[in-house]
Amino acid sequence: TNLCLEEKTYHKKKDLTEEEQKENEDLFQATMKAEFPEEDMLDKSYRDKDKDFVILTWILEVLGEVDDNPKSRMKKLQEVGEFEFFLQSGIQLCNLVNKIVPETEIHTEKLKSANLLSRRQNIKLFLSAAKKYGVPERYLFQQDDLVTQAHVHKVTRTLYAFGELTKMDPDFTGPPFNPEKILRDLITQGIRRKSSCRDVEQVNTSIHSIFQNLMQDVERKNSLTPKGPPKNIYYKST
Repeated sequence: TNLCLEEKTYHKKKDLTEEEQKENEDLFQATMKAEFPEEDMLDKSYRDKDKDFVILTWILEVLGEVDDNPKSRMKKLQEVGEFEFFLQSGIQLCNLVNKIVPETEIHTEKLKSANLLSRRQNIKLFLSAAKKYGVPERYLFQQDDLVTQAHVHKVTRTLYAFGELTKMDPDFTGPPFNPEKILRDLITQGIRRKSSCRDVEQVNTSIHSIFQNLMQDVERKNSLTPKGPPKNIYYKST
């Protein structure tokens, strides 16, 4: 995160002046631009695992699923597994907005997640609530970005924007969204590996890419000139 941005804070109170509203908007936009450069967003395989881990931890904190005990926290994070699989059904996202977005009453106990259609519907409920909360349209991911994992980093961006908005929400009194501190605590507690650079992974395991690789293998094999049976070196022609 840009050091200049770290020094700035949002105005978190009711009845903001126009100037304060503009300062909040400018800081939000500057933060999103710094954390999610456009060139990264163009690459569908791009992932920032630190951000995924931080957001997953914060969501579990908001949902009351983890406490400050390092051992129980590590155990819970291991049980939950990968960021995208934990969120894929959309139900946990609906649980999140129920905790944060006013007047959101999604009956998550009635939500289904057995098929793609039900998952898309769940995610649609989350996206609608996130938009209502103030996440700009351009930062909202598409349903298939998560359901079929077409572009997971866009999911990360939406949730990051959602977390940033809680910093200027006077009604939000839950666990603060402070990515730098959350990551620092995870490293200190031995839950997250410390590295000299950001742990960014290129992930490209889509069905499309797998299919393409398989087809290339088939084409390569088919392009080889078929060989007939070996000549009988003991056979003497007359």
